[in-house]
Amino acid sequence: MSVTENLIHKCLENDALAQQKLYQQHSALMYGICMRFAKCKQEAEDILQEGFIKVFKHLKTFRNEGNLESWMRRIMINTAINFYKRKLPAFPDTDFERMESKRSDNNFVISRLTH
Repeated sequence: MSVTENLIHKCLENDALAQQKLYQQHSALMYGICMRFAKCKQEAEDILQEGFIKVFKHLKTFRNEGNLESWMRRIMINTAINFYKRKLPAFPDTDFERMESKRSDNNFVISRLTH
């Protein structure tokens, strides 16, 4: 069993020291990934925290077929994307008056086509 496999196994057994070690080994790199997506340090920290919660929650699904770091990177990226999707308003910067005038223009065009 490799050192990484042993660390994963201990994390799966809820060994707090192993979890801390995994976090310490990878948090700096994962924080850098989060910073690429974040608008500020606070958001990067929030994404990192949420991402590591997912790492520990889903560690049992890691099949050890690839690189653990790559697997964690994908979780951080997906977490960052979802973080901003949740923040997007349903209709960002929508000018409803302008939409109404466009709709009126469309009705004019449609009426001209039917005559």
